[in-house]
Amino acid sequence: MLALYCGVHMAVWLVAYPAAEPVLGVTGPSFVDFAGFALVVLGTGGAVTMLLAVCAGLGHVRMPVDAFRARLGLTMAALTLPLWATVLLSPIALVETLVAGIFALLMPTPLIPENWEAPPTPAPVPEGPA
Repeated sequence: MLALYCGVHMAVWLVAYPAAEPVLGVTGPSFVDFAGFALVVLGTGGAVTMLLAVCAGLGHVRMPVDAFRARLGLTMAALTLPLWATVLLSPIALVETLVAGIFALLMPTPLIPENWEAPPTPAPVPEGPA
């Protein structure tokens, strides 16, 4: 799962590379510098979101998979809110929010299939004269 997150993170950052100059206002960052910056962001913000994903994945035993993915993605995106608070870091926040959403969609759920229980089914409504 760590390899999946790192792969998604680097892929999104490398797709964002062509847009770096007009958005960030820097003049021609080299590809190596940009990839190095992406690794720094992976080590700081990515570590926290990865820890959240692993803990949530281990605790997920009864929730439907779609609901789990949606809630995990929203929670991981919420971790980027401090980056959105500053104008300077908003391009980084955009990329990190995309990484969180894509990873939540691709994350294998449940992490431990042996512990997964079916979601509770609602009790049937009795039919009859009202």
